[in-house]
Formats: sequence, structure tokens, C-alpha cells
Amino acid sequence: MKGKKVCIVGMAVITCFLLACSKESKPAQITQSSSPSSTTSQSNPTTSPDSDETKDKTVEVYTIDMEQMTTSPLKTNLKRSDVTPKLIVDVVISNIDEKVGVSQIKQDGTRVTVVFKSGMAPLKGCEGKMEELILECISNSLLDNIDSCQSVVFQSERGPYESGHFSFGMNEAYATN
Repeated sequence: MKGKKVCIVGMAVITCFLLACSKESKPAQITQSSSPSSTTSQSNPTTSPDSDETKDKTVEVYTIDMEQMTTSPLKTNLKRSDVTPKLIVDVVISNIDEKVGVSQIKQDGTRVTVVFKSGMAPLKGCEGKMEELILECISNSLLDNIDSCQSVVFQSERGPYESGHFSFGMNEAYATN
């Protein structure tokens, strides 16, 4: 009985520690989307409730479920109402365990192009399944949250996207709406 109590107290301490660490390192508040009531929003008492600049914006982005090796939706409360492709990509990669290197994000009409750093994931240093999940998380998050985005293109700093697992033409769409 005493061993169970020690184990429960130890798990509670570890959980509190992990929660405290994760709040310091993540810029956006993240909650699992399977529980809609678990999302919270904070209001700013010094601004009027009708001000678009201060309203929280809730978006659903994708991350990687490492146990199942699948994409998993996350609801994110952003502290700003203007949602840009760069903001979406930043939120996605901040919630992926791999160190993803993005050098540029550009939007040309309905196409969003994400340019990856050549020596980093997903181009280098990750398995094919992980690379595919990273690309899926980024493309699905952009298509779902950027109204004007109809296609997502991936490139390398050196030109067309080429890794050991995938290869795309210079302006070939990876995903479309």
C-alpha cells in the first residue's frame, strides 16, 4: 500500500514538472481537439471586446502522434487574429519532436511555398515515415487555416525538394484543396 502511495505521489510530481516546463517553452496554448471544452481563451481587459487585433484566434493544426506514427489534430489558441502561413508553420514545427529547418515561407496568390533548410529535417536526418508525417502536418495545417491557400509546394534551399525518400518538381504541388 505504501508503495502505491509513493508511486502516485511521484507520478503527480513528474506530471506537474512536465506541465510547468511545457508552458515556458511553447508560444501558443495547445490542447487536444478531441475535447472541445478543454480549450481556454484569455481576454484582455484593457481593450474593447470588438477589437479584432486583440481577439484570440483558435486554429486547428496537426502534429505527430509518435506512438501511432500518424498525424493528430491540435487546437491552438493564438494571441492574435491575423493568421499567416508563417505563423501556422511556426506553430506546427514547434509541436513536432524533430528539429525541422524552414528557411522561407512565401505566398503567391493561392499557392504557399515552404522552403526547407538543406541539412535538416525533413530533407535530411529522418526516416521516410517521419518525413511524410512532417510534410502532411505542414500542408494540412496550411490548407485548413489559410483561406486563400489552395496548394502547398515544398522546396529545398537548393531548388526542388529532393530527399532520400521524396522528390518534387520546383513548383509541383504536394497538396491541394
